[in-house]
Amino acid sequence: MSNKKLETLAYRLKNIDGLKKLFQELNFDIIDEPVNKEKWSQDQKDVVQEARVIARKNDYSIYYIHSNTNAVNLWKNIASKIIKEKLGLCMVCTHNPNEFKWLFSSLSKEFSSSFSETRHFPIDIEDTGAPKSFVDFLENMMVDENSTAMSIKSQISEAFNNISLELHDELTVNVFKALKKLSEGIIYNEENEFPLTNESLEIIREEVFILLYRMIFILYAEDRNIFPVSDKIYYNNFSLKKIKKIAILISVIIGLSGSIFAPMALPIFLPKYIYAAEIIRIISFAVIPKTVSMMYRSKFLSNNNSFPLMIGGIIFVIVQVSGIVSLGTMWGINGIASSLLLAASAEAIFLVIIDFKFRKHIQKK
Repeated sequence: MSNKKLETLAYRLKNIDGLKKLFQELNFDIIDEPVNKEKWSQDQKDVVQEARVIARKNDYSIYYIHSNTNAVNLWKNIASKIIKEKLGLCMVCTHNPNEFKWLFSSLSKEFSSSFSETRHFPIDIEDTGAPKSFVDFLENMMVDENSTAMSIKSQISEAFNNISLELHDELTVNVFKALKKLSEGIIYNEENEFPLTNESLEIIREEVFILLYRMIFILYAEDRNIFPVSDKIYYNNFSLKKIKKIAILISVIIGLSGSIFAPMALPIFLPKYIYAAEIIRIISFAVIPKTVSMMYRSKFLSNNNSFPLMIGGIIFVIVQVSGIVSLGTMWGINGIASSLLLAASAEAIFLVIIDFKFRKHIQKK
């Protein structure tokens, strides 16, 4: 099949009929079977208007899910459940006909012990046509009469690998462009008084990365409807305080998860590194103070006050080096890991205290 034909079919992928035509051209056998929802939760049933098996090739099935919501996280949950039930021998195509968005889901790797590690490829098909990356992705899924269920699973897994690499390359280029634009905006803003030199770029480098990461996070969250973008209050009065609370909550969850689950997971998945369980438990908690420090770092820089950051960095180094020498001698590698946690905590506490004093000083004025 020529790329032109595949591109046309991809562009016409608007509903279940378009999906059937697409997989028919990919040499799958077209069928029409209902999906058994007996083991689905009520929430999952509520967001799915239609669920059918629309194609099959030697026991490898293609599922179509017609959703009535744009909540991609719910799409992923349902797709992962189906893939696990089918032991990885299927691909799930989820769609909301009111939008142009699709989500293709499959096993994350060729062999998975739990059959629950899934990958998801979101695709928007608009009036401009189907993206080339999506057309290439489909072309890599072409099967023939000799294809078995296992070979198709491997083939589709490879297709996901290829699209991941392609998207990674595109993201790298776009991130570089974004970094360039952000840096130019800061340098060329006369109020910042930064000359265009390597020293100036080095000064702003870390903060530009932080700003970009935050923007990427917000854009991703809004695109996936994690944030209530349709809510006028949110749209017109976006509050950074909420983002701070969310970020701190996430850091706490990461810290607790690492400290609780790492000791249980290592003996199972990485038995050779079982002695690192205690180290991971300690270091996981360092995520919390580092998140706090990152927030205050941005706050101080926005006020053109970098002196507390320099002092905080010095405190971090002094505490960490002292901890490595003292605690490392007493407790070994666990002591070195503890020194990182203590250093990060000391820096965060210092920045919080300085910010409190600054605000108190301003209130007196």
